[in-house]
Amino acid sequence: MASTTRIFHHSSYAAISPTTIENDQSGRTILIIGASSGIGFAIAKAFMQAKAGRVILTGRRKEALEKATQTLRDSFRTSEIVPIVCNIRSEDSIRDLWQHLSLNEMFVDVLVINAADASTGSITPVKEFLPQLRTVMETNLFGHLLAVSSFLDQPQDEHVGRPKAIVNISSFAAHANPSPLQAAYSVSKASLAHTLQLLADEMPSSRCHIINVHPGAVLTEAAEKAPQEVKDAVVWDEPELPAAFSVWASTRQAQFLHGRFVWGNWDVEELAERKAEFADPGFLKLGLQGTEYVDRTTIFDKIRTGGNLDAA
Repeated sequence: MASTTRIFHHSSYAAISPTTIENDQSGRTILIIGASSGIGFAIAKAFMQAKAGRVILTGRRKEALEKATQTLRDSFRTSEIVPIVCNIRSEDSIRDLWQHLSLNEMFVDVLVINAADASTGSITPVKEFLPQLRTVMETNLFGHLLAVSSFLDQPQDEHVGRPKAIVNISSFAAHANPSPLQAAYSVSKASLAHTLQLLADEMPSSRCHIINVHPGAVLTEAAEKAPQEVKDAVVWDEPELPAAFSVWASTRQAQFLHGRFVWGNWDVEELAERKAEFADPGFLKLGLQGTEYVDRTTIFDKIRTGGNLDAA
């Protein structure tokens, strides 16, 4: 278990509570990719608790999306709820989504990436694995990157200066070693997280801060399919934990995590107390385990000096 903070949460707590003034979302529009059920639905609920002006829910199953929308409307009156059927695996569907938002002048402040293809299976024989990998990557990497591109390319106009955020609901599978029978899922999750990490290197957090988040062990529909002995052995986290963490992660308080990979279980106040460690560009980022962080300049200096950095 990755434990970067002394406190390891399994449920929401005061610092990330969506009902606090610090995490207030008044006036903001939130787009959640994959919000019909599970963690995505909990995230939508949390942003409404935080008084978001508008919450846009997407999902590929119309019936499930309609049910989620009605449930939320029955509980919340302060936020506008906009359900849109969208298949993140389809480029046309993603383009239609953003065209609809543009035509209706819906400027998105926060993009939450949650939908995922969690297909499992052996990587061998590789020839039979490749079609599965291609399909999973279409959803978990390329579909989401197209959404990210559209999000960042929104016309600014009167929205200049409004802070934006991307919260990627990733998975520990992105950095787990080994990860048996999860090759396609792990590769796709690592690919998106690393791509967003590199995007953050080139984008100031003042324009848009980007955070990769492992949501914790939540008993979702996919997790329900696990063998009973596996489910019995897990200490499950409440879905409200990653939901509240996502709300907090979208605020200016979380800008120090720009480009980092964190677990939703980690205590945010402890993380904030360790801000000095974030001066290390490799801290809480995907990379090579067992050695120190190096950037391109450092590694080429090391090659030039025969491996002796002191001589560089």
